[in-house]
Amino acid sequence: MRAPLTLLAGLLLAGCSANPFAYQRPSDALKAALSLIAPEPCTRVVTDHGRAGAIESLPDRDCYRLRRAERFSGVWYLGEETSTFRPSPTPASLERYETWLDADAVALRRADALAAPALDAGFQVTFVGRRALFPGRFGHIGMSKRLIVMDRLISIERLSSD
Repeated sequence: MRAPLTLLAGLLLAGCSANPFAYQRPSDALKAALSLIAPEPCTRVVTDHGRAGAIESLPDRDCYRLRRAERFSGVWYLGEETSTFRPSPTPASLERYETWLDADAVALRRADALAAPALDAGFQVTFVGRRALFPGRFGHIGMSKRLIVMDRLISIERLSSD
């Protein structure tokens, strides 16, 4: 009995587009394993007066398994549909969009105030955050391979736009 279940699990996992072990909730891991026939992981249907409505995504901090908190310093690029981070020093192989930064509300308000009236800006930041346990597809349209969730902003300074 155990061998058929192991085989079935292996076949399901072989077809995954996302790593099912990357998710906190077992239901999201199952959705990832059944990616061809299940809805996206980390989503829920929002009901309106008992009727199914829109599909809503869970916040990254409630979705993915994360490592222990650590201190980060580097450059945060924030703009319309962009929130990427490059640590300092940056490895030469790391591209600008490789790490998505899921910032907390306090950091977003401070960045918006510093950036005004511009929509896109770069910031030198120091913060405490947690990396996703596994690489994946994070951020806007899944363009980033890595994720860092910001837990506490320590400092932020806008970079010159020159």
